[in-house]
Amino acid sequence: MTTLEELEKIYTTNRYGIITDSGKFEGETLATPFYYDLMLDGEGEVIEVQPSDRWAFDLEDSDNFVLVCVSNDGFVTLQWYETREAAENDALKEYEIEDDNIECPVCGEIDYCICD
Repeated sequence: MTTLEELEKIYTTNRYGIITDSGKFEGETLATPFYYDLMLDGEGEVIEVQPSDRWAFDLEDSDNFVLVCVSNDGFVTLQWYETREAAENDALKEYEIEDDNIECPVCGEIDYCICD
């Protein structure tokens, strides 16, 4: 896990704490690469905010869960939630299976059906 101090050495931020380096975190706060790393380490897309994270990233009291979103272009953003349920509901919408990934009515497989 990357610490706040390490992130401050890696990324350039403006006076508002927004990352100014080009790339997938451009325009986001240092919380974004922090939670993205947690997601890649197996925490999932919905992550519970820890008390130390709340202090380090100056989060609101209602920011209890975070949804890590990766766009088709590779940009990473965060969405904050008060409840896990709300975050998980939005995660289902965010990562919904595309229409071209239709389940086979015969075998139930998606994309790799050999029933054709």
